[in-house]
Amino acid sequence: MRGTAAIVVLLGLAGLVAGVACAAMAWPGSYSATTEFTVPAHSRDATRLAAVARSQQFPGVRVRVLNGRTFQVTGHGSLTGSVSAELAVVRQVRKAVQDMSLTHVSWTHGGVHANSLASRGKQLQAGGIGLLAGLAAGLGIVVPQRRRKTAVAG
Repeated sequence: MRGTAAIVVLLGLAGLVAGVACAAMAWPGSYSATTEFTVPAHSRDATRLAAVARSQQFPGVRVRVLNGRTFQVTGHGSLTGSVSAELAVVRQVRKAVQDMSLTHVSWTHGGVHANSLASRGKQLQAGGIGLLAGLAAGLGIVVPQRRRKTAVAG
């Protein structure tokens, strides 16, 4: 009896661990896309350009002034949403650079990165499903099948 219970518990725990590990690796929660702008050393236009970026008020876009010469535009959200929001603001900043006749303003696209993997709730949900699957497999192995005897006409 102890051996059968141990098998069920062991397979249940294995399913729990597998479910949490799968959720932690499989589902990215959100993404961020960043572009960094740099103005020449003698210029203080980074603050003015950052104000242009902030005035766009796109949801999910964050503008940070790093110093007097550099600022970042970062879009947060889904894979496509973060990129499209960030690029919409970047287009407006580039237009402002042309309208202000600024020279030697450089920008670098930092790429798109997964911010966090699965949330704790998704990990617990997948872990619970794994636990149930492991317990079901353990019970399926341990509990013998019932055999029915049929009456033979004769």
